[in-house]
Amino acid sequence: RATIVLGPAASGKTTMMHRLFVEQAEKAKECGNADDIVAPYIIRVAELAKWLNGRQVTGDLDVSTLHNFLQHQHGGPGAPLVTELIKLLDGSRLTLLFDGLDEAGEKQKGSISRFIGNTLRSHFDGAIVVTSRESLFVGTDFKSNFDLVQIQPLSKELQQQIVELRFTEAEVEFKNRFFEESASLPEEMLDNPLLLTMLIGVFKREGRLSRTRSDLYEQGIQQLVLGRHAEPQVPEIVDFLRSLGHLVHVELKKRDFTESEVQQHLGQRSKLLTLYSRA
Repeated sequence: RATIVLGPAASGKTTMMHRLFVEQAEKAKECGNADDIVAPYIIRVAELAKWLNGRQVTGDLDVSTLHNFLQHQHGGPGAPLVTELIKLLDGSRLTLLFDGLDEAGEKQKGSISRFIGNTLRSHFDGAIVVTSRESLFVGTDFKSNFDLVQIQPLSKELQQQIVELRFTEAEVEFKNRFFEESASLPEEMLDNPLLLTMLIGVFKREGRLSRTRSDLYEQGIQQLVLGRHAEPQVPEIVDFLRSLGHLVHVELKKRDFTESEVQQHLGQRSKLLTLYSRA
């Protein structure tokens, strides 16, 4: 009933958590007795860490910390949803889904790991699922009382299925060209669901394959920013957003970032965006 899920970046960990949430929510809806309901609840570890930092919380955490976090998230003490969530938590009738342990940050990672792996596991009888990037996971607090699940790379068969789904019947020649040209790419770019999907999208738009992760991220971000438009309305903003995406995902390896970090790393380009937003 306690599981740690490890996998590389963009391997589907968060998508899996959302799938678990939906499945648990459907089961809860079908439950005939309110006292038997077990409800799912997702906690983004980055949000929990940010809240702890804002309150300048240091040292070991306890279950009351989680009570306070729920109050912060859902309207304060006494709010109907908070009251219900705490009731379910204290009765071990929540399935707690902690997404992104690797995003806790250096300041809170140790205390959050100890809280989930030791304190919470000792005082909470409900199911717990934790996800983390494998490369950033230190399992000291999860060794004895958590099952380990590792997300495996896409098999050749699944890779082919994804490619087949992404090309229409009218794009057979284009699809065959993709298969032919992608055969020489590093396997890590093909066995990752997000990277493979980005490769296909960039290929369909640009008519070429990105050969490195760095180029793929830049082209993929540009595709997201432009949407269906061939050219950007404000090229400077598109350039900034592309650079920002590359900075956060490739260099900083984080989802939450501060304005000062952007200023420090992107300098003049971030000032340009500020000028455009004021205009």
